[in-house]
Amino acid sequence: MKIKKRYRLIVTDESRLQDVWSLRLTTRRGILLSVGVVLAAVVLAAVLIMVTPLRSLLPGYMKEHQRADFIEALLKLDSLQNEYDRNQAFLRNITLVFDTDRVPTDSASMTKPDSVNVVDTIMPTSVEEQEFIKMMKEREKYNASILAPLAAEGLLFTSPCPGAVISEQSRNSTKARIIIPASGAISSVTDGTVIDTHYDTSVGSYSITIQHPKGFLSKYSHIGQPIIAKGQSVIAGQRIASATLPTGKRLGYMTLEMWRNGEALIPHDYILPHHAEGIDDEDL
Repeated sequence: MKIKKRYRLIVTDESRLQDVWSLRLTTRRGILLSVGVVLAAVVLAAVLIMVTPLRSLLPGYMKEHQRADFIEALLKLDSLQNEYDRNQAFLRNITLVFDTDRVPTDSASMTKPDSVNVVDTIMPTSVEEQEFIKMMKEREKYNASILAPLAAEGLLFTSPCPGAVISEQSRNSTKARIIIPASGAISSVTDGTVIDTHYDTSVGSYSITIQHPKGFLSKYSHIGQPIIAKGQSVIAGQRIASATLPTGKRLGYMTLEMWRNGEALIPHDYILPHHAEGIDDEDL
């Protein structure tokens, strides 16, 4: 039979030469006791961390509202630091102003904030970029000269006044002057909605602006009293105002302007009124 090894732990009072406490353990019991002591220490540490404020010292154990308060406090501290620096700079300036013994120097450099010289990293335009810009400009010209007439094909454009003729100089102008018969009336060139009517005191006549489909806009100037109101829908050929009467030897006329998506158009290319030979803008 194998003899088990036993260990004895004795606590002795040397002053009295007496055994105060003793413990006998085998190898197995010693291991179990050590494990138990370690587990007890771990449990005790976990309990202390969970039920005491010590948990706030560990990462991840701060509550959400505490973390928010902490961040807010840091922001306030930073703001206070900036305010403190400004106040200190102000006090230094005041001290320098009242210091009569100082040597006069340029004080602008003392209050000048630190700045970092940033090197301009924008590179010059390359040949490819210049060609691309040129191509886009040509495309915009194409949009204005080709796409606008294509969009106008689906609309019915009529003359702003039956029997009206356009002056010779207005055939290629974006601001066309159209000669109106004495008994004529102003009509809408196509369907749309009236967006503005007002009296122009500089020329003593009315002006009407109409928004049309597909981005078209028309403006009728130097006309008589409007017979439509702002926000009213009109159709092609509908009368919108009376014509102005001729004065002296001058002929009665109106001014027509047209746009599409912000691009000025030549009205003669769309309404095609009769051309008046020998009549120019000086006669109007």
